[in-house]
Amino acid sequence: MKNLIKSAFFFGLLVVAHFAQAQNIPSDGVVIRLDNYTVEAKADESLSVDFKIVRSKFYQKQQTPITLTANAPEGIEATLSSNPNKGDTGKLDIKVAKTVKPGKYTITIQKDQLSRHKVVGTIITLAVSDAGITQSVK
Repeated sequence: MKNLIKSAFFFGLLVVAHFAQAQNIPSDGVVIRLDNYTVEAKADESLSVDFKIVRSKFYQKQQTPITLTANAPEGIEATLSSNPNKGDTGKLDIKVAKTVKPGKYTITIQKDQLSRHKVVGTIITLAVSDAGITQSVK
């Protein structure tokens, strides 16, 4: 009886592990994932954001190349310094101009318009603070 309980417990762990892993892989197409979807920067500052490309089983088998683009509002330059054509990671470089006012801005990473592949893009929130203002408490 003790062995039966151990076997059932082990089998249950395998089932849970399988479904937990399956949730990370999309059923179709490609998904862009980040560790943090909100980043902070000051005006006149640059930063980089790493992202992951998660491919469905079909796209993993086909080694399908993917071309991505990044869009940002005026005064914020977003370029893909590492475009994951066939890889599984990429890097987005963000440069905030000195003239950008403090606030929250949206940057999108999406598939290139000429691409016919199923790519789910992502949105990054950029919180910009003023570079010249520092607060002191007395």
